[in-house]
Amino acid sequence: MAGRRSASRRPAIRAVARDGATRYPIRMRIIRAILFDLGDTLWHTDLSAPPYRPAAATAQASACLAARGLAVTEPAALVRALFEEGWKAAAAAYAGDLRSPHFPALTVRVALDFGLTLDVAAGAALWESACGGGALPPRSVLPGTREALAALFDTGVALGIVTNRSVGGATLDAELQAYRLRRYFSVVLASCDVGYLKPHPAIFARAAQQLSVAPEQVAMVGDSLRADTGGAQSAGMTAIWLCPPNTNASSVAIAEGTAHQPDFVIQRLSDLQQLPLAFEPKSRRHAGAGSTRL
Repeated sequence: MAGRRSASRRPAIRAVARDGATRYPIRMRIIRAILFDLGDTLWHTDLSAPPYRPAAATAQASACLAARGLAVTEPAALVRALFEEGWKAAAAAYAGDLRSPHFPALTVRVALDFGLTLDVAAGAALWESACGGGALPPRSVLPGTREALAALFDTGVALGIVTNRSVGGATLDAELQAYRLRRYFSVVLASCDVGYLKPHPAIFARAAQQLSVAPEQVAMVGDSLRADTGGAQSAGMTAIWLCPPNTNASSVAIAEGTAHQPDFVIQRLSDLQQLPLAFEPKSRRHAGAGSTRL
């Protein structure tokens, strides 16, 4: 796009401030990086479906054990126990100190109940095998997601993902590649790799550090007022709430047990183009572009 319009020609942009009032900012915020949540922000998973595909997860876990000369009589029960214990540990952490469970160590403990003695490395491999490949339910990328990311990417602003996950690393990268999303992101952080769950400020600070951008020049986009809005604001970032259909901030805040209110509210990612934010490239690959409003 061309450079900025003059202030006299720029149309007023409506934005919802933290107190719910409509504001017409005189000075737009400079944003050099945007972080995104994953579930129900970039893609959707059918929560009515099982959290994993038992046949695929069992086959992959059995193959992992077989490669180490190990086997269990009830591999499906082992996989089910892994997912159940992992879910409980993650829920307890989210309600508690926000320290991510160490899933390889959890796997070692669960395996003992099935007569398996594993070291932490083998526990990590077993956990990854049960959660990887075709074991997880399919996702559907939300409408307009790729187009919105492409438009932001073209401005030169850095993009990243910050997500609460029980499996990250190469498994998450492969999943993002499969859904044609990975190319847009400079940084992808999963809570299990960082050691903290959102809304702990540490995971947001890590993202800003890896992007080499000051927190006040980072915006976070997500659908959770507690995890995304509250976490971003506690780290000194701008919080943009992706409002779920037929909801409002007050009702969601009550449901999530949080008092946090977002800096801006959008209903779809394409709405980012209408916010009073000046997107400035982190690297000047757009020669002479300066700050750009989408």
